[in-house]
Amino acid sequence: MSMSDLLPISIIPSDELSKKFNLLAGACNKLEAQFNFQTMTAGWYGDEEAILIIRFLLETPSDFSVYTEQNTGQSNTQSYPFADDVICYQVADSLQLDCIVALTETEQELLVINNTLLFSYLSTKLQKALNLIAKQKDLVEI
Repeated sequence: MSMSDLLPISIIPSDELSKKFNLLAGACNKLEAQFNFQTMTAGWYGDEEAILIIRFLLETPSDFSVYTEQNTGQSNTQSYPFADDVICYQVADSLQLDCIVALTETEQELLVINNTLLFSYLSTKLQKALNLIAKQKDLVEI
């Protein structure tokens, strides 16, 4: 069991994106720590029996489409389409939310040209998604 299995928020980059961006794994680890701390201090985890587990799955646009097709129309799954490149799924009565986030071709091109932007870009994109989840779940935004 890795450390991120113990944390309510995990960020899991696809193999394809990890190979393309050598700084991605480190950025994801730092952001996991940052977001878990921020949500804890915002009081997201007051009820230990009802802690929302959020898995951010970073994908390419093509893998994003596959996820979307696989999960669309499942009767026991609630979907939250936050943007063209961000959608979350939650199985009924589950405390786990899978949030699929695509790094678009344009974003990838930008990050290949300037990989120093990777951390701040991902931070902004994932924090927006977290705050949309917070609104949806009546939690304090971070």
